[in-house]
Amino acid sequence: DIVVDEGIISIDGEDVVPLYLNAGKLYVPFGYFESHFISDPLTLELGETRESAVVAGFANDMFDISLGAFNGDINKTDKENDHIGNFVASAVFTLPEDTVPGLGLTVGGSWISDIADSNGLQDVLDEAGTDEIEDYVPGWSAFLSVSFLDKFFFEAEYIAATDKFENDDLGLAPGERFEPKAWNLELAYAVIENLEIAIKYEGSSDALNFVPEKQYGAAVTYGLFENTSLALEYLHGTFENDDERNLLTAQLAIEF
Repeated sequence: DIVVDEGIISIDGEDVVPLYLNAGKLYVPFGYFESHFISDPLTLELGETRESAVVAGFANDMFDISLGAFNGDINKTDKENDHIGNFVASAVFTLPEDTVPGLGLTVGGSWISDIADSNGLQDVLDEAGTDEIEDYVPGWSAFLSVSFLDKFFFEAEYIAATDKFENDDLGLAPGERFEPKAWNLELAYAVIENLEIAIKYEGSSDALNFVPEKQYGAAVTYGLFENTSLALEYLHGTFENDDERNLLTAQLAIEF
């Protein structure tokens, strides 16, 4: 089978009007997921959502505000679901370049009407043998991304469901709670032009071992040539059930 990651038709007002419309198979504007590591942050594992959607927005040098609609893959139990019934909204502020010399700042938040449609939570429901839930569970996220002198970087993000999933949705035992939340904190430093080191501390709660409860690690990225880099990272994670994991990852990346 051929899998298309994204296929988008875009209409952009560019310099005429600061409006745009994207339609097709795309990652909806929920979450930010910026990272200096090879592995995806836990916030992405919880929140990244790819759907057939229509997203319209307003964008200029400071703001990107968007609204979208899609027909999610996760349906309500005993309901007619073959229609567009899921929505997403996002607002991002970026400090214009040179407003404060050497400072880069991006901050924003987003909301989705059913976080169960995220790629990660769809896998959780698949393992439970269902693609239906009793009721939609919304989700929200907030993030902050700061850089200084293009040498120091700080990333912070929090993403969460606003309510718990019903026990019957996942076959949970009485008293078990699934109201997943995840967060990610990273610091990075560009030692020289081609060398960056980064550390992170991230975690989750009420996730029933879907992602680690706590995870920390470090990464080093070195630019070998133009558009070519070599990266090495180590992550140690612990889960709610006291399981542990150690991940060592290396990546040779060529951008073109």
